[in-house]
Amino acid sequence: MTPLMGASTNLCKLGKFGTVVVMSDEPKDIRLPLMVTRSEAAAIDDFRFGQRLPSRAEAIRRLIELGLEKAAEQREKAK
Repeated sequence: MTPLMGASTNLCKLGKFGTVVVMSDEPKDIRLPLMVTRSEAAAIDDFRFGQRLPSRAEAIRRLIELGLEKAAEQREKAK
C-alpha cells in the first residue's frame, strides 16, 4: 500500500493468515464520530472479518485509506 498524500510513511508487513498489516508511525489522536446504516455496518463488519482485522475502527481506517487511494488514482488518470 502506498502512503496517503500528506500522511506519514506507512509500514506494511505480512500478518497472520497472509493478511497485510499497515502500521503507521502517526498517532491516532483525532476522533471522528459518525453514524452509518445497518447495511453499512454489516458491510464494514464483513470487510473486517474477511481481512481478519482486530477492530471495527481499524476496518474503517483501512476502508478510508483504500477509498482515498482510489480517488487519487482516478484524479491522476483524469489528468
